[in-house]
Amino acid sequence: MSRSTTVQNKIARIENVFLEKAQYNLTVREQKIMLFLVSNIDPRQKNFRTQIIPVKELEAVLKHDMKKWGGLYVEMKKFARSISKKQITFPTDVVIDGQPLEGYINWFSSVVPKRNEDGLVCISFAFAPELKHFLLKLKQFARIDRSEVLEMKSFYSIRFYQLFKAIYQKQEKYRTVVYKTISVAELRAMLELEDKYTKFTEFRRNVLNPAHAEINKYTSLHLDMEFQRNSKRQVHAVKFMICHRDDVPKQLSLLGDEEKRSISEMTKEEILARSKKFEITHFKKKYPGAYRDAVKKVRETFGDKIDPNHPAYMNSIVGQCHTWFVENVGK
Repeated sequence: MSRSTTVQNKIARIENVFLEKAQYNLTVREQKIMLFLVSNIDPRQKNFRTQIIPVKELEAVLKHDMKKWGGLYVEMKKFARSISKKQITFPTDVVIDGQPLEGYINWFSSVVPKRNEDGLVCISFAFAPELKHFLLKLKQFARIDRSEVLEMKSFYSIRFYQLFKAIYQKQEKYRTVVYKTISVAELRAMLELEDKYTKFTEFRRNVLNPAHAEINKYTSLHLDMEFQRNSKRQVHAVKFMICHRDDVPKQLSLLGDEEKRSISEMTKEEILARSKKFEITHFKKKYPGAYRDAVKKVRETFGDKIDPNHPAYMNSIVGQCHTWFVENVGK
């Protein structure tokens, strides 16, 4: 079976449990090829069919990231060798000494170069049968638009995009904004980082920030983050706010110069500290009319699209009041 990269094949359908629980680490190119191959699958079929893909089609997908290209032969050899060795780690129900044992699944049962009936050089991909539970006869699945990841440069961006797509699509019928809190340990395990980026500042700089930026730039989702700290002031979890980009609260347009720092870069403590510095309580008492107008404007902008307790809501009110103060009273 030979497939093309035409628009009708751009949606990859993957079971939610895989996107939320599977642990793996692929290169950006491997992840893009994987989504391309999954988008070629008819999930109604009983078993996987071998996909025989002309290398020119694979080249088109791999070259899109504009990274250094080492020549078709070199890249195809490198890709086939690498992807055939990659595994997926998955939690199981088997417990020994109180700890669940992990299972390991290969992506493919075979990756073999050959020629198709037209004489074109191709690579034959046969998905491992253990993946049928996640790619065939789907029950609760996410629709991943692979055209939204073509420009991404980070594997973490692609992996998180799929995760948040699954989380969002499960709840979008019931709410506009979806919240999900995930521990840092879970995020690290999902990406199989092991000893990489062990400090949270490194994890944030190299994993979270690029993923946050690329998801908001290239996809239909909008993502914001709030970092949660334990009693030792260490970040132990991340609360994600996920919505469609057409529904994103317009909080950034409400901020003054000082308030233009991204919401995702701030904690609740930082917002409260800045509010105190601006003396918002004093402002509310001295300029009640201006404060009411600021709250009204923020509510009109947000509508029902955001939880009033979300830091972005508080931050926007402070920003409105600060802007009014600068314009009408002076610094």
